[in-house]
Amino acid sequence: MERNGGGNPEPEDSHCKLEKLNLHNCGITDVSSLTQSLTNTKALQFLKELHLSANNIGDSKQQLIDVLRDSNCKLIVDRD
Repeated sequence: MERNGGGNPEPEDSHCKLEKLNLHNCGITDVSSLTQSLTNTKALQFLKELHLSANNIGDSKQQLIDVLRDSNCKLIVDRD
């Protein structure tokens, strides 16, 4: 995986395939931006698990369920 000057992986790198995204206890209350990012990139081709436990995403969880419905990604969320 290529890295830029800040030590972060280059998202444009064709060899970078994100399979697990753990956003546990990150204070997320709305998933609109996350949903948009997932649908505007190739992330859903490779993403297998999306962890949003210990966040208060409330009704916006349905947005993610709709986006992930046709993917192989497992959504993991605690009860709000």
